[in-house]
Amino acid sequence: MMRRGVRALGSLDGRLSRWLSCRTARRPRVYGLCILLAHAGDGLICLAGALAALALRAPGPHLRPLALHLAQIALAVVLTAACVTTLKFAVRRERPFGHESAKWSALPEYDLHSFPSGHAARVACIAVGLCLFNPGNCPLAVLWALSVSYARVAVAAHYLSDVLVGVLVGAGVMVCVASVWPTVFRWLA
Repeated sequence: MMRRGVRALGSLDGRLSRWLSCRTARRPRVYGLCILLAHAGDGLICLAGALAALALRAPGPHLRPLALHLAQIALAVVLTAACVTTLKFAVRRERPFGHESAKWSALPEYDLHSFPSGHAARVACIAVGLCLFNPGNCPLAVLWALSVSYARVAVAAHYLSDVLVGVLVGAGVMVCVASVWPTVFRWLA
């Protein structure tokens, strides 16, 4: 009974994901935007954003809290990547269109597995970190995370469940790191 339910859920996930990606592919402007958004969660782009945030702040006493918070987010991103990689190799779920879907990866020959979405996990981790640092960041951070996650499904790089679990992993890791950060920081200081 349970196995049949899991199969039915997987089938629904596949149908919804294909419907979303086919619907998006028929709209060239939306598809083009999704291609850009699908890469807005790339690791190098996120690193460049963090460095820009540091560079744009004038030196002074307010720079230290920002640097410490970016270090907290960086630790959470590294731990998120470890969790995602472990899950990808444990589950080994093929991408929606197999090797063709892997073209959205920076390392397509090595990134053949889709579950969970590393991009969705990364952007959710960073978005939660930004919200914790300054709640005023939340609307834009959440919009960014949702847009990247949607785009990953729209360009057929992932199934819906891949991005949903990726978001849960990334957000969960960030919350865990934030909760133990004061202890870690005291230990390192």
